Amino acid sequence: VVAKRRGHATLVNHLQAMMTVSDTYEGLKDLEDLLSDYRKAENDPARAHQLEHLIREAMSENHLENELDDVDHGDFKALAERCHEILSSVKNSQTRIGMHVFGEIPENENLYEVINTILRFDRAAEFNTRRLVFDFWNENLSLALDQPGKTSRSGKTFGELLFDADRKAVDLIEKILAGWDEGPLVRESFGDGPFPENLTARFHGFADLVAHVARRIESSREIPALLHAMDGGHVPAGPSGFISRGRYDILPTGRNMYNVDPTRIPTEAAWRVGVRLAEALLSRYLREEGGYPESVGMVWLASDIMRADGEQIGQILHLLGAKPRWKANGQVDGFTIIPSEELGRPRVDVNVRVSGITRDCFPDAVRYIDQAVTAVALLKEKPESNFIRKHIMDHAARDNVSIDDPVQFRRLSYRVFSAKPGVYKAGVNLAVQASAWKTENDLTDVYLYWNGFAYGEGMDDFGVPAHGELMENLKRVRVTFDKHISDEADFLNCCGFFGNYGGMTVAAKTLSGKKPKTYYGDTRDP
Repeated sequence: VVAKRRGHATLVNHLQAMMTVSDTYEGLKDLEDLLSDYRKAENDPARAHQLEHLIREAMSENHLENELDDVDHGDFKALAERCHEILSSVKNSQTRIGMHVFGEIPENENLYEVINTILRFDRAAEFNTRRLVFDFWNENLSLALDQPGKTSRSGKTFGELLFDADRKAVDLIEKILAGWDEGPLVRESFGDGPFPENLTARFHGFADLVAHVARRIESSREIPALLHAMDGGHVPAGPSGFISRGRYDILPTGRNMYNVDPTRIPTEAAWRVGVRLAEALLSRYLREEGGYPESVGMVWLASDIMRADGEQIGQILHLLGAKPRWKANGQVDGFTIIPSEELGRPRVDVNVRVSGITRDCFPDAVRYIDQAVTAVALLKEKPESNFIRKHIMDHAARDNVSIDDPVQFRRLSYRVFSAKPGVYKAGVNLAVQASAWKTENDLTDVYLYWNGFAYGEGMDDFGVPAHGELMENLKRVRVTFDKHISDEADFLNCCGFFGNYGGMTVAAKTLSGKKPKTYYGDTRDP
């Protein structure tokens, strides 16, 4: 993407690595089996008591204590249910099972897995593979996703049922592509029914979509496109995005991929997801700390725009107490400030560390967030209902300056930071990889030095030195936040995650003397 922006490069895209459902393994598999045995031993108190001891030992051996610290360990049923939820999260995530070989088109089992990866989170809910299977089973998918530790009507936990549904979907895809007639296939897979007419109609649409996606995959021409481009030929354009979020429109591969239309970011659907992210963050903090966080530190990566349509923009706006406006054609047309009485809570301050690619490829999105921050900061509201305003007034009092001075107000309202113009990464990754640090104070110094440049509206230069303002903002941060949007990427496989998120977290901890809450959002299934 940077090459396309800087040098008008042609990008010949290709398929992702093969993925399949993760399942459990080794110690986690043993723990899952013990939990299953415990559920079956409800009418045998002696055996249930013995299993409880074994399960507690297995929880400890698999280092789950920290993930279970929000549960009363004296309430074993609640503990077992929470443990089921954790195992379900692992079991039903997807994992890579081998790299894609450039130019090769997946066949047989690999093809079925690729199609399932695309359709398991399909944006058209009626063709979402797991939802379709759950509806044929007359089970509630939403309940399964929310409470995977609960027992379903079938007697299995919902987490186990989610796994079974994923494998059933792969089996259906295989038989559809093998040419099975729909009637016999439904009866063989789900019994004689009867099934609602709209459900069988959905299955017909699903079968057509499976065949359509298979044709698009088989039409990929990666090596011919690359050779044609190197020979000076034209490569047709195509969209980019995460295939695992239902984006079969990026197929066939072997096309010159382009990014999103930034004038339509965030989309209305992504904004709704962002609102839910913000509400989940606030409700969790409220539950754990008994109040609202005054300041939240956000890591904002380009994947939010290019692959998730601006979910995090929606989240930041909702924390501020604002929402986007759209024109009839879907383009964003500014924002609206939500009245304080309608919002029903304080406006939360935000400190945003924006990635270099977001900064350079989507400068208007960066300005958009800065405009919203400034508009909220200008509201003459009570400090207890507007934390940005409160923090600016406190900062002005310490510096002995007037917020009526527009230059000083602008400086105090900086909330979007990144590395120096033209520089990428947060710096912390380099210090860690070179072992060039001894204490967390050293990492904090690196983070402040690299990321103390503010970005936003009305600046003479897009990126001005503001190390002192970054330091003041980080002192107030009580929650740091990042989000997971697809199993195609992992927090442990790229230095950008620990450099940005880890760097912000350790800096906030060092500067404030208090360890901030560390939250992750999960929007793999929008």
